[in-house]
Amino acid sequence: MIGYSEIIFFLFGLFFIVQTSNIKILSKRSYNKNKFGKLLEDKNVNFIGNKILKANNIYDSNISFYVLISDSINAFATDSNKIYLTKGILELLSNREKMVAAVLAHEIAHITKEHIKKHQKFIFKIGILSWLVPKGIFGQCINYIFKGAAANYSKENEFEADSLGITYLYNAGYNPLNLYITLKTIYNNSIDFKSPIDEFLASHPISTERLKVAKSIASNF
Repeated sequence: MIGYSEIIFFLFGLFFIVQTSNIKILSKRSYNKNKFGKLLEDKNVNFIGNKILKANNIYDSNISFYVLISDSINAFATDSNKIYLTKGILELLSNREKMVAAVLAHEIAHITKEHIKKHQKFIFKIGILSWLVPKGIFGQCINYIFKGAAANYSKENEFEADSLGITYLYNAGYNPLNLYITLKTIYNNSIDFKSPIDEFLASHPISTERLKVAKSIASNF
């Protein structure tokens, strides 16, 4: 029979993995105006997003685009195929079409590759495993391993979204290097202005390795 302590341990393990995962998951039902800011549809963002969808023959995904009136710098896709960009990230990128397109192409790739849904299942499996791990020092060590596995899984998703996003950009008539340039812009700004860019980097970690790979892929087009 499952005891109270085992249930608490399972919930703690699941919470731990969710908090350390690198893809933010926000469904329509969990949208909170007070937390994420006022939601609106932006004609420019919609135009760019739909241009990318059409150029890549993505018709059956029901992807929609929204802007959050928030100063935080972030962009993310959801399991309901909605893509959100904050006012903060648009201002950081000076609302330049080529950079907005790069961000949208990356997020569209997360949806078409079903990263969000797969990540939810991955988190659930890790949560189950954390329940089975014994407590104590050994359990803590195993949980660190789980944390590393979650981070690596997210890293793979980010690299895959970059690669496919670059293809989407190229097919839509944009310079495939735009994604590299956009990531580089955010990365450079994060050095001098770490906050509020922290929120973006938490869900889209940028490393010199990621920049190098993105530039290499784009250079082959």
